[in-house]
Amino acid sequence: MIHLFLNELNLTSNHLKSLNKVWLLPSLEKLYLENNKIESPTWNDSKQVIYMPNLKVLNLDNNKMNGFASVWKMLRFSKNLEILKYDNN
Repeated sequence: MIHLFLNELNLTSNHLKSLNKVWLLPSLEKLYLENNKIESPTWNDSKQVIYMPNLKVLNLDNNKMNGFASVWKMLRFSKNLEILKYDNN
């Protein structure tokens, strides 16, 4: 479980294939996950909890995601999103 009070988190190019089941990041505004190997099914798990209500920037470029359903599930509490990058998935 990740529960941190961060404004920005950069996990670019870390060869990530999935994310933990619980992300509680109420202060996070910018999340960079580009250039990894993240796949969509991880976020489709019914036990997945992602809470980032202040997220403004999300970069998912260059991963292995297929479709937007899991992305929208991830962002359901992120009402302040301004920039979503999703190229080359």
